[in-house]
Amino acid sequence: MGVIPSELGGLTQLQQLYLADNQLRGLIPSELGNLGQLTALDLSGNKLIGHIPGALGNLQQATNILLSDNELTGPIADAIGNLPNLMLLDLSHNQIGGEIPATLGNLPQIVDLYLSHNQFTGRIPVALGSLTTIGALDVSFNQLSDQLPVELGALPFLRNLHVEQNQLGGPIPDEYTALTLNSFHYNDTNLCEPNTATINNWLDTIGERVGTSKACAPVNPDDAHFIITYDAQGGRTLPGTPVRIDEQEPVGDRDVDNAHDFARATYSYYINTHNRNSYDGAGATIVSSAHYGRNYNNAFWDGQQMVYGDGFAARDVVAHELTHAVTEHSANLEYKWQSGALNESFSDIFGAMVDRDDWLMGEDLAPDALGGREAIRSLADPAKFGQPAHTDDWVRTCSDNEGVHTNSGIFNKAYYNIATAITKEQAERIFYRALTTYVGTQSSFADARAAVLQATADIHGSGTDVYRAVEDGFNAVGLTAGWRPDGNSCVCAATTAVLSAADAADSVSALQVVSTLYAVRDNVMTDAPIGRHYSELYYKHTRQITMLLLFNGDLRTAGTRLLRTFTPGLQGLADGHGVDVITPEMAQDVQNYVDALAETAAQNNNAELAQAIADERARIDWSQLEGKTFDEAWRYLNTLVLQNQLFLPIFENH
Repeated sequence: MGVIPSELGGLTQLQQLYLADNQLRGLIPSELGNLGQLTALDLSGNKLIGHIPGALGNLQQATNILLSDNELTGPIADAIGNLPNLMLLDLSHNQIGGEIPATLGNLPQIVDLYLSHNQFTGRIPVALGSLTTIGALDVSFNQLSDQLPVELGALPFLRNLHVEQNQLGGPIPDEYTALTLNSFHYNDTNLCEPNTATINNWLDTIGERVGTSKACAPVNPDDAHFIITYDAQGGRTLPGTPVRIDEQEPVGDRDVDNAHDFARATYSYYINTHNRNSYDGAGATIVSSAHYGRNYNNAFWDGQQMVYGDGFAARDVVAHELTHAVTEHSANLEYKWQSGALNESFSDIFGAMVDRDDWLMGEDLAPDALGGREAIRSLADPAKFGQPAHTDDWVRTCSDNEGVHTNSGIFNKAYYNIATAITKEQAERIFYRALTTYVGTQSSFADARAAVLQATADIHGSGTDVYRAVEDGFNAVGLTAGWRPDGNSCVCAATTAVLSAADAADSVSALQVVSTLYAVRDNVMTDAPIGRHYSELYYKHTRQITMLLLFNGDLRTAGTRLLRTFTPGLQGLADGHGVDVITPEMAQDVQNYVDALAETAAQNNNAELAQAIADERARIDWSQLEGKTFDEAWRYLNTLVLQNQLFLPIFENH
């Protein structure tokens, strides 16, 4: 027990140094790089920590270096690839992270290269295909991704190739059939076996084959496609008319071509960076529809496909929506409150990683969609667009599924802190692993923090500079292990009115009323500023209205009758053909009801609600509604001027 004395570096004539299995602790002294005559260095089986000194690259006579079974961290210094006589390098069973340096491909005499049971990330370097003397390559039990480099198939003396327990994917390359392998381990990866006679015959020749036995899916069978983009032509019936499939040339429609090309760019990002084959990880066809609705200023993932209003198929928007699909098929985060804000944040994060030249979301949208603003959101400065950037500013609200597009700014800012403290490349791999491995359906912000830290430890080790930077990034926004926001008390006034006074004999059922209200909210009100204005008012006051209804049976009954009367016309409006006429009696009934509601609010000392109702009632010229169809009445309401209000699109996840 003890440390390796740095004075050993003065023994310049020493040729062999064996200190294995001695419970030595501390760092490897860089002075050992002074041992210019050393041919063998064995420090395995100790408790050594820290990085491997780059000075070991000076051991020009070394043939064997064994540093396995310690607690060394990474990355590996490039200088280790400068050893012209090295035949054995064993760094297995440590905590070395980072990418495998391509300089290891410069070892001209290497026979055995053991890098297993570490925390290496990234790809297996193509440069290892230059190791023409290598007989054994073991990179198993790491977090390596992407496909196997085809260049390894040209190694004439390679006999043992172990790559199991990684995140590798894709087919075993045909070039590998030139190898004469004694053992090939590729279990617990996403590698697949091409169902060809050449590959099958080659696999049968391997004496020790430990694999997944997973056949590769056929590439573009006749009845399957990779990417399909439709034109909804201003309608709301999905998906619309197919206009571009797979690698077909652009059709000259900017929205269609952007939706198609950016979907392909997002697919390429996920397969190349995270080895994820489409949003479900199994090659699902990516379906998009452009030109959805009339004046529909938004985009969404509906559980089956992406949908874009005119001008909304921008690169980061497409990546944002497709990431909702990734989340649905991995963590499946519930779309409300904390888990919903995380759902939105992960979409913003990977949207920014696909469109990685800035930290803005939606900056490429048309100016009229942005209301003169620069973008919709900023990961670097959430407050610039009305989002909180610290847990101290968490917003309690019942609107927007309890603030999913608002409070996501906190987690966005944490990611920005982390990615700028380390690198985007490191941060995106950490957060992807957290999303797909540790985050769950109802994860809180604190749960997500723990998931990201665990992913960091998996890839880079705990106690490392990267781990500390991730912790610091969360701490800077107030997201500590014990942080919890105050909950919301969210109830729905409309459903309270309908369901508590349901009349089974009524021609319009309670279920019809409720489903129609949701359809109007989703299909009509989100499209226009006046609709979003009324939605915000409703969610702001719905708890107070609900309490008034619960304790006032007459008001509740009147509300139920009013909603049932308006349901057929509202359903037509939601379906795009609101031809039912608003009679003078219907218009008067609405006025009577809002007057009664305002009076009840005032009697219960709720001056804010009473004033809000009075303000909105005064805004409307009620005579303009009488005798008009629901479509015409909605167009009139959209002419009302909203002072000092700007409603930005929020990219929905339906």
